[in-house]
Amino acid sequence: MSKWASNLLDTMLPGDGVGDPAQRFSTELVYGFAAFELLATTAFCLTELTWGSSMLGVMFAVAWVPILLILIWLRNGGDPARASTALMVVLFSLITVTNLSTGGKALAANIALPTVVLFAVLMSTPRVAIFWTALVVIEIIVVSQLRNSALDFPVKPNPEWTNSAIDRVPLFFSFASALIALITRRALQHFQVSLEEAREEATDTARRFADFAESAADGFWETDADLRLTYVSPGFAQAMGLEIEQMIGRTPEQAYRLRFPDMPDISAYAEPLGKHEAFSGQILHVIDQVGQKRLLLNQGLPRFNATGIFEGYRGVVQDVTAQRDAEKALRFNEQRLRSITDNIPAMISYIDADGIFRFNNSAYEKWLDRPLADITGHPVSEIYDTETYQLIEPYIKRSLNGEQVTFEMDPSGSRKRFIRVTYVPEVNAEGKVLGIYGLIHDISELKHIERQLRILAEYDTLTGLPNRNRFKDRLSEAISRSERNDDTLALLYLDIDHFKSINDSLGHQAGDAVLKEFARRLTRCLRQTDKLTRLAGDEFVIVLEGMHDPGETSIVAQKIIDAMTPPFDVIDHSPVISTSIGIVVRRKGELDGESLLRRADEALYVAKTSGRSKFHFADVAE
Repeated sequence: MSKWASNLLDTMLPGDGVGDPAQRFSTELVYGFAAFELLATTAFCLTELTWGSSMLGVMFAVAWVPILLILIWLRNGGDPARASTALMVVLFSLITVTNLSTGGKALAANIALPTVVLFAVLMSTPRVAIFWTALVVIEIIVVSQLRNSALDFPVKPNPEWTNSAIDRVPLFFSFASALIALITRRALQHFQVSLEEAREEATDTARRFADFAESAADGFWETDADLRLTYVSPGFAQAMGLEIEQMIGRTPEQAYRLRFPDMPDISAYAEPLGKHEAFSGQILHVIDQVGQKRLLLNQGLPRFNATGIFEGYRGVVQDVTAQRDAEKALRFNEQRLRSITDNIPAMISYIDADGIFRFNNSAYEKWLDRPLADITGHPVSEIYDTETYQLIEPYIKRSLNGEQVTFEMDPSGSRKRFIRVTYVPEVNAEGKVLGIYGLIHDISELKHIERQLRILAEYDTLTGLPNRNRFKDRLSEAISRSERNDDTLALLYLDIDHFKSINDSLGHQAGDAVLKEFARRLTRCLRQTDKLTRLAGDEFVIVLEGMHDPGETSIVAQKIIDAMTPPFDVIDHSPVISTSIGIVVRRKGELDGESLLRRADEALYVAKTSGRSKFHFADVAE
């Protein structure tokens, strides 16, 4: 019987509860009593329908429904406390309705009253159990009064079935006691299993923590309310250079003093513990068991019980020696890098992928006239003016796409310098661009030198006139314009008569002065559109453009000859200078500048052999 009932309960009830052991125990009892009430109600229903009152059978059948719903709700995760209350309400209501309907003569209902008291005592608080017990007592008193009443009640139990109930009561109570015992034993067994599982889990957790503490590089410690160490992990003891037994029972301050007796003042280490507050960031300077200096980061949390009484501390220490050494090395490298970059005459920067300056050397501060704090950490677009940023933005985008770019910028607006900018992308192993390195040079001096070199390459240093290199380009351009516009172009080739004798008699310094004055007088004779060039020595060439009549060149040539008539004032001497001129007029379709110059040179030769201080035309175009 016991085995059959136990199997039946195992079929009806779940095998595992939820929550902690106490919660699982309560759930098991509620399941058991719900199943018991379901079985008892079913038995009462069937017996009443068979041998007693059919009306009572129907009432028991109706009560079966809410009990079943409570059991289903409980299996689906319902609250056991609410389920137990609901079961007591349903059972007590069924007994009360049955007694009121039968005048207290429904024996099956009355013999269930002790079940209400038993269930209330097991599942409720003492106050609630007393309340339900009082209700049951009141119910018993009411039943005794109803039985002695002469009232006519709607439900009339079968007298023979009721009179023979005395034979069934022991059987019912035996069955009920056995079933309740099975329910209670089953709940206790599950409760014991839960306790064992919880104990094993706690043991595993403790063992796991101990294993972690044994192998962890970090250290752990715990104190009691008197701040005496009750637990010290091997890692902490090893870092302190002590044995665990030497530290247990001592306060952290005493343990530290035990290891480092010569430490002048360690009150700062113990001060946070006396406040019973959480602390962090405390650095312990220790020497481990092998004599190595180490830095330990110490932090702790106070423990309080449910009533707020202080119970001690739990804390952890972390060896930050390598981290601090790395930070120190990093700071040193940063300072060294800063020292190097700050002494480089260029702007050096790093821009991240979001276009924000992450590093700038001191040149930025000087060139932009702004403190570095207002530059580093700010977007590039905010540091430069709008015009400048619009010029460099395309190059920044190209570099962020992985391209190294170099470009130059001329002075404009707020920019006072010629600068050359180079952007080099920083790419990680996966090929992703993390940012770009920027290098900006001031090339103003270089541009000045380039300009000076260009002047030296294209202009005569003595007279400041274009030289032969510049003349070739100017003549070629003039010929192209003359051909395109069908204009007259003439070339005057001239030199200074007897210039060698001036150098020989007065010296090269006087000769240079003559050349400079000669060039000045030539310039005064020409229009702004005319182009004067010193080819070499005392040889000069003039390009005349835009003339309507080739004969106009003779007017210019005579004007030049007349301009040289006044004596030259040269280093306490006043030599008389004259010039000979060869003139050539470009023929239609004649595009070769060298050919023009050669014909002008031939005309100059004729002018000189004809007595000098004259001009002579080469063959005029027909």
